[in-house]
Amino acid sequence: MTIPAARILVPVLTLLLATTSGAATPAEPVTGTVRGCVELAGLAAYRGVASLWPAGQGKAPDPRRAIRPPQLSRPLDADGCFNLQAPPGEYFVGAIVRLTEGGWQGPPRPGDMVFLSPDATAGNVKVTIHSSETIDIGRHASGWTYAGFASTESSLTISGRLAGPDGKPRQGLLVFAFADSDMSREPVAVSEPSDSNGRYLLRMPEPATVYLRAREHYGRRSPAEGGYMGMYGNDVPLPVTVGSEGDKQDRNLTVFLIPPLSSRQKQVTEKPPRQKND
Repeated sequence: MTIPAARILVPVLTLLLATTSGAATPAEPVTGTVRGCVELAGLAAYRGVASLWPAGQGKAPDPRRAIRPPQLSRPLDADGCFNLQAPPGEYFVGAIVRLTEGGWQGPPRPGDMVFLSPDATAGNVKVTIHSSETIDIGRHASGWTYAGFASTESSLTISGRLAGPDGKPRQGLLVFAFADSDMSREPVAVSEPSDSNGRYLLRMPEPATVYLRAREHYGRRSPAEGGYMGMYGNDVPLPVTVGSEGDKQDRNLTVFLIPPLSSRQKQVTEKPPRQKND
């Protein structure tokens, strides 16, 4: 499909230029490793994800309150074990065993098992990673079943509808909340996947002014790889302020299908067929 340039391609292509311009990349920081395993009785092969969240600000992850995206995620090995490499610092460690349909990435889905952070009583496993060192946190068999947001009402929410340019709802997309208008830092929260009517619900962990972006991928996948994307404000990102009484209006986003960069380059470089002379 042809993507309306005035609405979404300007910010997306700006990001593409930054990621594909051939500029020198900084040297990789020296990292450390945390490793461990999760266990679930009766499960022969594991499917899921292990993640790290920065612990310096004391903002522990708890998907029953709000979904805070991790700094780093990797799929679990088939035996339930994981190795996570990250720059030195303090981190919360968490894992999800997928017992539901869908990919390994993303927040827990109702029916999945949550391990490590948080535990059933909202406790957390915290580690300090040092350069070139490995921390082994051992095997953990204490998990709990995720059932969605806690039943207690929270006013710290943002909600609305995701639709394509044709007005039809888009299901299964995520809405991320960023503290910066460039949306280049770590997101502060993410919604559960949009439903069949395109409706989404995003819970904030605390009052804040944020900027919203919709996409289908939970990780750091670049727009160069394609996928659905949209931004609240279209041409210019608009702030959404969630105070103690929450956000009182629908924040609807239009999402566009961005073709992979290789497809766009092929369309530009391909020559049109030669016309035959009569």
